[in-house]
Amino acid sequence: MRRYIQSMLLSALVAATLCWSPAAVAGTAGPGVRLGAARIPFIENAGQWRDDARFCAPLFTGALFVTADGGMVYLLEGRDGRGAREALVLEENILVAGSLSIAGAGRMSGTTSYFAGRDRNRWASELPMYESVTFGEVYASIEFDLYASGSNVEKRFTVAPGGDPRDIRVGIEAGGVLAVAETGQLVLSTGAGDITFTEPVAYQDIGGRREYVDIAYVVDGKEYGFEVGEFSRDHALVIDPLLAGTYFGGSDGDGLLEIPAVMDADGNIYVADRTKSWDLPTTPTAYDTSFSTARSDIFISKFDGDLTTLLASTFLGGTGFEGAWPGANMILGEDGTVWVSAMTKAADFPVTPGAYDTLYSGAGDFFIAHLSGDLEHLLAATFLGGSNIEERPHLAVSDDGYVFLVGNTRSNDYPAIYGCIDTTYGGGNADVVVTKLDTALTAVYASTYLGGGGFDAPEDILLDSEGYPYITGWTMSTVWPTSAGAYRETYVGGSYDAFITRLNPGLTGVSASTFLGGSNWDFVYDMVLEGDDAIYVTGHTASDEDFPVTHGAYDSTYGGAGLEGVDDDAFVSKLSADLTTLVASSYLGGRGWENGTALALDGAGNVYVSGATSSADYPTEPSAYDRTYGGSSNMNAGDVFITRLDTSLAVVTASTYFGGSGVDQVGSIVWGGDGLYISMGTNTDDLETPPGAYDSSFNGGESIGSDRNWGGDIFLAKLDPLLCDAMGGVAGGDGWSQDILLSSHPNPFAEMTTVRFGLAEPSAVRLVIYDVRGEVVRVLADREMAVGEHAVTWDGVDGAGSRVAPGVYFSALEIEGKAVNRKLVSVR
Repeated sequence: MRRYIQSMLLSALVAATLCWSPAAVAGTAGPGVRLGAARIPFIENAGQWRDDARFCAPLFTGALFVTADGGMVYLLEGRDGRGAREALVLEENILVAGSLSIAGAGRMSGTTSYFAGRDRNRWASELPMYESVTFGEVYASIEFDLYASGSNVEKRFTVAPGGDPRDIRVGIEAGGVLAVAETGQLVLSTGAGDITFTEPVAYQDIGGRREYVDIAYVVDGKEYGFEVGEFSRDHALVIDPLLAGTYFGGSDGDGLLEIPAVMDADGNIYVADRTKSWDLPTTPTAYDTSFSTARSDIFISKFDGDLTTLLASTFLGGTGFEGAWPGANMILGEDGTVWVSAMTKAADFPVTPGAYDTLYSGAGDFFIAHLSGDLEHLLAATFLGGSNIEERPHLAVSDDGYVFLVGNTRSNDYPAIYGCIDTTYGGGNADVVVTKLDTALTAVYASTYLGGGGFDAPEDILLDSEGYPYITGWTMSTVWPTSAGAYRETYVGGSYDAFITRLNPGLTGVSASTFLGGSNWDFVYDMVLEGDDAIYVTGHTASDEDFPVTHGAYDSTYGGAGLEGVDDDAFVSKLSADLTTLVASSYLGGRGWENGTALALDGAGNVYVSGATSSADYPTEPSAYDRTYGGSSNMNAGDVFITRLDTSLAVVTASTYFGGSGVDQVGSIVWGGDGLYISMGTNTDDLETPPGAYDSSFNGGESIGSDRNWGGDIFLAKLDPLLCDAMGGVAGGDGWSQDILLSSHPNPFAEMTTVRFGLAEPSAVRLVIYDVRGEVVRVLADREMAVGEHAVTWDGVDGAGSRVAPGVYFSALEIEGKAVNRKLVSVR
């Protein structure tokens, strides 16, 4: 397999990244070559490699050897200007006076063997693999660890109380000149191209809050270290980017519309969907590491919460087609196991012995699969369907040991159970079906059709605390079962209406059910329960005059002209749990197209709504991560939007675009306790990823084609709760009591940047620009300021009126002797 290097990512202190861009290498990767990579273990040397090596991580772009004396030797390969293969050897050493205690850490469950060449002395079997290599305490109170994940290698220094980060010195052995670039990056210029370490980032966790610490490279010949700003000597200095983000995928299309993401109890993120990529990253001990068809498989992948490490990843499928539009569905059980469902056309899909249905039934069946949380074992799997096509499955698992599936079917012989709500196919293009199975997937306890003579499509299923399933979606059937006293008992109009329906746990009756919509079409795509009190839904509507919005809602005016499928608005609506009352409802959108596809609650009185927009005037907030529409001309998937409202849907407290210059479509959002995770499909190669991201490169694949494929890659990101590019705090008398926004846009900037911040109470404010040495460059503000948001422009001029040199600077918002600092980069 040919893999030529375009970029090599390494992380130094605080997730600094090293990239090699050899001259004339760009564009040399052949078809099917993917440079973001699978998780790479460290393999112990038992004589199969060079004698001085202790461990090796076989990177896709070469190899990393850890030697007995602590050297880190990178063998990188690329192409020279004539197209010939060229290798570069780079060695780094932690410069310490004594010996190092090098050992593998995090023993992985699998082993590997080497039987290469004729020299049997170089053969080795059942070699242990490790998640990391630790060097121990390399300086007083400073530990060093080494991690590998794909073509990402993270070098992590942890400075404990009593340690001095100025002690850290790293030597580089390679030809060329080492220097700090104007952007704050570290660059080694060689005859084969430049090796670049991205700018470092550091922070400390103090009292449950994250404090960022100023940091920059210091170079002395072929050695580099770090200059660190003020930090607490009583707490460890740790590593993490504020905004986590990573690409994930292979060389073909990965993901459709929904791209589900979920979080486990340890803060790890799972993502699943359909893939056409044979080279999508899997992990060595995963259930299935081989792509099983030339068409498509399901994948399930697990990342750490920082999105820097692929913890587990597996394919799932047979030799047929898996994952029809809109993709797969995934949930986690209370025990941390993984449940996945999608459509399959593979008669050899891996169902398990004793499953409810082990025989493929028709033109496309549901499958339900249950996997261990480490994705190493398939615990149970079954087909489910009739003689025609089943699609759009969604799952829920009850506390008392049942699995509920909702989907739609074109089969008039779908296994419905006598005594349930409806055992007869209603006709039309498809009916909704709801089925209840045991968690061993050996028996169906209840199953029913729902729908009429039109097309009926479910989009989600949730269980309340009593085990009653809510389902939501959209329908053309005017006879959809509603309940007496429901908010809207009759079909309103247009080609589709949304529905929200609550069934009893035995699927023998409708507990509550309502339509939702206006006189044009209306669709619901996601819902979330607020305890047992209320339910929120989001979707899109072309009902420009009569979609139900409530008095005092954030936006009661439709943004477009009411043309179906052209300028729909997103909406978010809140109903009482019994579906009798519309508590609050609001449009969301600009003059283009919007579609709400994902919802999340943070438990602190905020509801997050996300979806796709093609509007250049979608409403954003001054402190937003991105206030400018940057997407493609695609009507349905230009940029992602994320908006945070209060639970009355009256006030927007944060709102931002998120995306690149191509097609972006959000699949789901997950509240992570300290930030919001976003799972999206993209064909954009210019999305921002932070230092240390698992994969910082777009890997390829189609975007929107005849099969409505939304993305070449999956992109996962984490934004802070206020959806801005920075969040900090100012300490009050009894600890951290005020949240302060501090951000700048654009950043990096060429001519000027606007620094924005918000105040919770009137304060004496000093806003200062510092250089990396901590010297004052310019005071932008020094006065009493009122409550609210403020914007101050810096034109890149110092206090003497001279233009500053390109490089790294810091804005500091100082209040009552406390400061929040954010990095600025000046470029010209």
